[in-house]
Amino acid sequence: MPSSQTLDDLIRNKAASLREESAYYAIDWDERRTWWQGCVDAFLTEIVGWFQTLVDEGVITATRKPIEIREEHIGKYSTESLTLAIDALTFDVIPVETHAVGGFGHISLVGSAGHAKLLLCSTDDTLPILEQRATAEWYFVRSRDDEQVYQMTEWTFKSLYTELMSIGI
Repeated sequence: MPSSQTLDDLIRNKAASLREESAYYAIDWDERRTWWQGCVDAFLTEIVGWFQTLVDEGVITATRKPIEIREEHIGKYSTESLTLAIDALTFDVIPVETHAVGGFGHISLVGSAGHAKLLLCSTDDTLPILEQRATAEWYFVRSRDDEQVYQMTEWTFKSLYTELMSIGI
C-alpha cells in the first residue's frame, strides 16, 4: 500500500499539472473582446463593399449604428450593427456574442421574412486555439436542425439577403 507521502506527491503532481494546463488555456478576455470587435468591424465593412454599387445608386442605404453587448467574463462593450434598407424594408446585421457554441462569435441576420445565424469559426479544430482564430471565417447554419454550415461569401450573403428579405427569385 502506498504511503501517505506517496499519495501526497501524487496529489501535488496532479495539482501542478492542472495549474500548468489552466495557464496554457487561459483566455485574455480583453484581447478576445478587441479581436472580436475587429472581426465584426471588418465583416460589416466587407458587407457594405458587397452592396456598394447598390448603395451608390441609391437603391439601398447602409447604416452602421453603435450597440452595446454584455457578456460573461468580458462585461459590457461597444461594437456596431449594420442596417441595409430598401426604403422602409430593413435587414439588420447584429453582433450577438463572442461566446458562441461551435465558434468564436455569433452574428444574427434579421430580415422581413426571417432570420439566420452566422458563426465565426475555424474548420480545423486540430489547430491550437490562436491558430484557429487566425483562420476563422464566417459561416451560416440554415436551421437549428441542420448540422451543415455554409461558408459566407458575397454570393451566399446576397442569396441569404434576398431570401430573408423575401425578394423573389
